Amino acid sequence: MAQPLIGVTPDFDPSHTPDFSTAPRYVVKEAYVDAVIRAGGLPIILTYVGSGELLELMSNVDGLLITGGRFDIDPARYGQQAVHRMDPGVKARMDFEWKCCEFALWTGLPLLGICGGAQLINVVAGGALIQDIPSQVSGALQHEQPHDRRRPQHPIEIAGGTKLSRILGFEGMDVNSTHHQAVAGLGENVVASAHAPDGVVEAIELTNHPFAVGVQWHPELMADQSCDAIYGAFIRACRRRPR
Repeated sequence: MAQPLIGVTPDFDPSHTPDFSTAPRYVVKEAYVDAVIRAGGLPIILTYVGSGELLELMSNVDGLLITGGRFDIDPARYGQQAVHRMDPGVKARMDFEWKCCEFALWTGLPLLGICGGAQLINVVAGGALIQDIPSQVSGALQHEQPHDRRRPQHPIEIAGGTKLSRILGFEGMDVNSTHHQAVAGLGENVVASAHAPDGVVEAIELTNHPFAVGVQWHPELMADQSCDAIYGAFIRACRRRPR
């Protein structure tokens, strides 16, 4: 079978200068692309199209990778007021990724969410978030590590009987950590498949979807056995999807 086509959502850098030496641009970290290629997929960077073009765009990919980024989901989207500092990011990105995620959940398109992508899956499914782990989780670990993100920060426990446990084949591992928000109330048909020792949700999956998995860490930066297993399972699901 040909390599499955994987739509990768980019961040957006609105920076610009009068001479356009730093013009507005889409940005994707190389590690995401490398992980997809290594797993056997063919990545394409999705641009922020409007609703009229979204259906045709998404109908031409075999899977969707929602990447992380330095931004917070607007708490109004899950019925809350902001209670802390917000990293708003770019509204165009949030609107686009929201629609892409909805499409994937409605149609059964294989979906992998990384960090903020995992949080988005939960919110689109009707769940909520912890807006700020340090101020809202008593005894929280440090989830924004100061050292090299290719190295782990804390352990997680993986729930037995979940898709993630079957993918990885073990019930615990060490992961990196680069977030200050996390999944709180679970969305419809969403289960928590991994937790940190402080109780913070580290992975989710949907029980009514062929493959909709979100992990709070960045396996593509660690580039270890877990990275190959998670991205590999995602690409296999994309290969199985009928065109």
